[in-house]
Amino acid sequence: MMGILVLILLGLWGWFAIWLGKLLSRTLFARFTTNATTGEATKKASLITLLLIACVLLLPVLDQLIAYPKWQQLCATTGDFEWGPGMDEKKAYGKVVFTTSDYHQISIFPNVEVGYFDWNIFDADTNQLIFRKPHYYYNGARAFLYLPTSSGSKSAFLLQPCKDSKFMTKEDYLLDQLNLTKVEK
Repeated sequence: MMGILVLILLGLWGWFAIWLGKLLSRTLFARFTTNATTGEATKKASLITLLLIACVLLLPVLDQLIAYPKWQQLCATTGDFEWGPGMDEKKAYGKVVFTTSDYHQISIFPNVEVGYFDWNIFDADTNQLIFRKPHYYYNGARAFLYLPTSSGSKSAFLLQPCKDSKFMTKEDYLLDQLNLTKVEK
């Protein structure tokens, strides 16, 4: 039933975009689309009308289209991690650690918010930072157009979650590779 409603809304939006594109073409761009002496449509009329229709069709997702390159850049850094000061693989190997997380929120375009956690791994004995791993995810609650999901969250139409996203867990490759033992603090 929801799919039918979405199709009906898309059809109505398409009809509205065509109507508005033709209206704007005839009124605002009349001197470009009609011949002044004969009143007939020029060759540019169809092109201008199609461009206006496309602009109106894309208007609801324009904020996400503009933010998409920045989103891809953030997704590309999802797997990266940074060593703590003076720390490397040899110094970190075999330590007992605890984890903390800090939540941050940035705007990649007006009303397109991205939230992310910094997962910090600390030495349980000395409280020294071993490494930090940022994990980005999209928070679409304030995007212009979003689709509600079954879990109640608001998912952006074009900005989907990063594919290579892993939280820092015991199963994470780096924790296993460094033979780190995770404890609660």
